[in-house]
Amino acid sequence: MDITEELLLELILEGELPVSEMSAFITPGIKKHLRNTPVVTKKDFLEATEPGDIMVTFTPKRKISKSAFTKLKASMMTLFQASPYTSSKLVYDKRTIAGYDADPTAGVNYLQKGILKNFVNRWIQEAMLLRPVGRTPEQVRSVQQYFKKRIGLPYNSEQVMKSAWNRFYKKLLPFLRKDSKITKKELGQAVEPLFCSNIIAVSYRAAGYRKPFGKVIFDTWPRDFILSKNTEKICRIEYR
Repeated sequence: MDITEELLLELILEGELPVSEMSAFITPGIKKHLRNTPVVTKKDFLEATEPGDIMVTFTPKRKISKSAFTKLKASMMTLFQASPYTSSKLVYDKRTIAGYDADPTAGVNYLQKGILKNFVNRWIQEAMLLRPVGRTPEQVRSVQQYFKKRIGLPYNSEQVMKSAWNRFYKKLLPFLRKDSKITKKELGQAVEPLFCSNIIAVSYRAAGYRKPFGKVIFDTWPRDFILSKNTEKICRIEYR
């Protein structure tokens, strides 16, 4: 039986398919990296992590909630981003993960730290580990300090919507899509709420890492980390 996009969407909303099988909605560039990145166990995934790594994640809907609204929201995020990974976290150190909703038990979506092992083993089913190319130990320490100073910063849903709009209309008019001219010092001093992926991009820029992950720093999405030539694709785990 041929699986049409309509049937595939129905199966996804019912929680009958793992994210890695949502192939009808994933762009060729993302698919290429999925094919070329080795799949490992969660144990090996954890052992491969290094401070400063970027983890892009997604959890199959049958595991996160029975709520129809939650399932629909998760599916629409994947459809909209054309990627199975719709959230980003920072590997703060070998024991700690940092980012928005890094500790799901907290019940609120603000910038926080969580236990890396617990996050991988209990809260996610699919993830890819990426490593910024050419980063230095000093830059990683600076990124850690950037996050440490901003723990408790609320999630900026308004900025997510603004970013989505910017990406949409500037895709039609790409000459309008220009990166921010804000300086390294200004980025380091900024304390306004951000969202899961652009706060990582901003923290690396503030640390002096000049290689871009995407075209516009404040519009950085999880898919940009995957597609970027400036990240090494280390490994991934997938739903089994």
